[in-house]
Amino acid sequence: MKNEILKRDYKDDHSTSCHKDRVYNFLKLSRKFLVILLLPIVMLFSLPASADSYSIPGYHVQLLPPPPGSTEGTQTFGFNNKGIIVGDSDAGSWLYDMKTGAYTTIDDFQPLTINNNGLMAGASLAGNCAIRNRNGVITEFSTPSLDVAGEPCEFGARAVNENGKVTGFEILTDGTWFGYVYDSKKGITEEYLANPVRTIAQGITSGGAIVGTTAVDGERVAFLRDKDGSLKTFLVNEPDAIPGRSNARGISENGKLISGFYNSFPDFEAVGFVAESSGISDGPGPVNLDVTVLEIGPCHPDSSPPPGWFLLTDTFAQAIRNDGVIVGGCGDVYWEGPAADPTFENLILTYDYTFIATPE
Repeated sequence: MKNEILKRDYKDDHSTSCHKDRVYNFLKLSRKFLVILLLPIVMLFSLPASADSYSIPGYHVQLLPPPPGSTEGTQTFGFNNKGIIVGDSDAGSWLYDMKTGAYTTIDDFQPLTINNNGLMAGASLAGNCAIRNRNGVITEFSTPSLDVAGEPCEFGARAVNENGKVTGFEILTDGTWFGYVYDSKKGITEEYLANPVRTIAQGITSGGAIVGTTAVDGERVAFLRDKDGSLKTFLVNEPDAIPGRSNARGISENGKLISGFYNSFPDFEAVGFVAESSGISDGPGPVNLDVTVLEIGPCHPDSSPPPGWFLLTDTFAQAIRNDGVIVGGCGDVYWEGPAADPTFENLILTYDYTFIATPE
């Protein structure tokens, strides 16, 4: 995708401003993934292009095989009840059918998500926020009330519900991160979501409830904006969770389940989670929310770091359905270790996979 998308935003800081949630910061998508070479030494290689599946506590995990021609990684933010996943890769955009295991190339659009009616949201090839309907008609849109820094729609549309409401975010010239809701049926941006610093609008239900990430007292916290407009914030209640590093990415259509990730001690790994929205109570500050951890490690079962190197695995739970099935991304990183490399400068990046996690 155009200026972003894999790890900058997998990690939720424009996930640039993830700037480097761990310098390896997933891959920037500029139609091709660009490995973030903020490091003096980075080596990139791909793992076998076969489909793999295995079990972790509570889930069966299936790794999607790389799309034809892909050697660096894939990314998705969504899928639908029909089992259609859409995403992007270094080899181009794609649609994957969970029932048949077949890929379809999409060469006129850069999708990040899809609803049950086949409406995709993402960006046009020109890099503008856009939707694409089941007939292939592409409609670009903008956020006219926002004084956007850089290029418009730098980060793409993130989610679309059954009523055609689209969520996403922009970064303004004053540094504010603004979430938005675009009504594709009316052709208007109907709502802006912001606080004095940052709001990233991610998943949206059919009823209009939205999840995402915002800032509270300098910390990055997850939020649930209910359909009645009330805002609730939360932090993941896990012993290894780094304070102020919780991110909500998806919400089930019925609004009961939330998916996301948090960063963990001691190595800043991203760890996926699933939570029940009913556990988020009203209050003046973020709620410490109990979650079910979705931690994949290693991402690919054949991952094997060089002798003396450490294995780090990031897991991003992106979208979730009513039945609890999740799609997201995971990637293994080989790190030389804190003694030799306290600044995370010497890394080996492996292939970044899209996964399907099914509750067992």
